[in-house]
Amino acid sequence: MGCGGFKLNGKAKRIDEIDEKATNFINIIKTRFEAQCTQYSTSCFKFKMPDEPIKLLNVRLSFLKLDSKKTLSTYFTKKLEDFLKDYIQYSNAEGYLTHSLHKICIQEYNFSIGLVVIFVTILSCCKNVRILKSCPFISVDKTECELIKDWNEYAKTLSKYHEIYIKKNTYRDLSECIKKKLSKEHVNKNKLLMKRKKYLHQADGLLNKFIDEITLKENTIMSFVNNYRHLSSSLEEVSKIAIDNKITTCEKIVHCMMKKQ
Repeated sequence: MGCGGFKLNGKAKRIDEIDEKATNFINIIKTRFEAQCTQYSTSCFKFKMPDEPIKLLNVRLSFLKLDSKKTLSTYFTKKLEDFLKDYIQYSNAEGYLTHSLHKICIQEYNFSIGLVVIFVTILSCCKNVRILKSCPFISVDKTECELIKDWNEYAKTLSKYHEIYIKKNTYRDLSECIKKKLSKEHVNKNKLLMKRKKYLHQADGLLNKFIDEITLKENTIMSFVNNYRHLSSSLEEVSKIAIDNKITTCEKIVHCMMKKQ
């Protein structure tokens, strides 16, 4: 299939590339779906490679001494604490969503593929699905579908942080502060200074990663929604196959569409 994960490196992927990935993926799963709907396997991977622990979350941040002036150091320390709380909240919302759509069972997963799975599932199990141009982007009649609940929470969390970190650029001063501090930290055999520099690098990397992540996810969703009219017929065709075969849960849909021939 050849769909790799996105890498921003400070620049968003071109929208037409994202659309092409979604279209190609829909065609692939339609072929697999039609061939395998009556013989799908519901076996599910129960393991997940643990994420690398973020040691910065367990550090007393005042130790970093983000500015020589006490008042500014206190200000930036508090701001870094707030960012880490935001990062954890976003990660939790994303975790619930990817668990609901069985990310671990999708080979070569990326967010565009995740959106296809989400939309096929929702079209298969919900009535009166409407596409919105703003958060939460999908509207359905009252439903107990867990995927919808997790999607709504994720979309709300993503939109909130996109507003704060991208549109308002609220944390630019923190990023500049950390980079300035790093530029002044010279190579030194002093263990305390070396430890401080290590955590400063982790804070800088985590903040940049978070900003890239929410930029990519917001752009991918908007591209998908704006081009939904071109994708809708294919998505609805796949969802009809699922409905006809009574395969309308995300778990069954994922395992059927992803099963190797």
